[in-house]
Amino acid sequence: MITTRTVLGSRVYLHPEPHKIIHFIGGFGFGSCPNLFYHQLAQKLANKGYSVVLHPFPFNPFAADHWSLALSLYKRLKILQLKELPKITSDTSFLQASNHVWLGHSLGCKLIELLEILTLEEPARTQALRSILSASEVDSILAKIDQLSNELGDVATALMNDPKPSAMDSPSTVKTRSEAVLPGPAREQLESLLKRRTDRVPLSFIKDQASILMAPQISGAVRLPLSSVTIYNADVEPSWEESCYLVRSQTTIFQLTGLVKFISDGIASDDVLFLQKVLEERNVNAHATNGFFRELPGFHLAPLQPSDALIVTLDSLLSSLSGRLVTQAAQP
Repeated sequence: MITTRTVLGSRVYLHPEPHKIIHFIGGFGFGSCPNLFYHQLAQKLANKGYSVVLHPFPFNPFAADHWSLALSLYKRLKILQLKELPKITSDTSFLQASNHVWLGHSLGCKLIELLEILTLEEPARTQALRSILSASEVDSILAKIDQLSNELGDVATALMNDPKPSAMDSPSTVKTRSEAVLPGPAREQLESLLKRRTDRVPLSFIKDQASILMAPQISGAVRLPLSSVTIYNADVEPSWEESCYLVRSQTTIFQLTGLVKFISDGIASDDVLFLQKVLEERNVNAHATNGFFRELPGFHLAPLQPSDALIVTLDSLLSSLSGRLVTQAAQP
């Protein structure tokens, strides 16, 4: 039986024995109220055997800093994963990072794309950012990542310190106390966050997590729902050109990415074509049995009224992409 809750503004559809936990982020407008406009998509995916989390896209067409939006999305994910979901389900599968997958539509795909770029290991991440940004801009992004690491470390500390220890308690004392109230996988996640903060090791973001981009729109343009009005923010960060450069130049990422095109979609056609070509260049896609790309009938807003064919396609792609991860893990 599927149960639904609203947690931290995200609508959660809990399957009792999920294949994976799908994190969905839609585009501007419709994505701002995902529990209303993407309910059918979430319900059908839940009926297919997934738990689904609908994350809201900020309703602000003039929000220029998409890096910050991506970091906020990741923060929401981790707080849900570590703090809120354990309160409403006994299933601990969500504590394994590889059990989380991403599904985006329209402009929401750009935030997933940026999180993928941030999975680059240092110093590759800093070098990639420096290839398109000034030194001050790179420092600003890195400072925001450090701040996020500290904030998540504070969350981890609060969850592990139950009851709150004194300042004289050693890390081993904190760990012993937490073992009585936290399951093993939860402790491992929390300890990892604390260690990363202490050792100043960057967050891994969505490493080893599959993603599917539906009708991705990664430019700075926002098309207002149910109208022909287009708003283009020339100050959006990163710009379309910068985003494309990062996606194409960083060949070690986007190894677990799927792409869905809607045949009659005139809004995202350029971005779909670009990503299709780039993903075809990835070695992992060269001999993939099931491929990474699917083309379906419909317009840009097809996910708002998802066909059974779309649900079957998403299920097939997720299975294929998840299989890649298992294969990679088995390699010596």
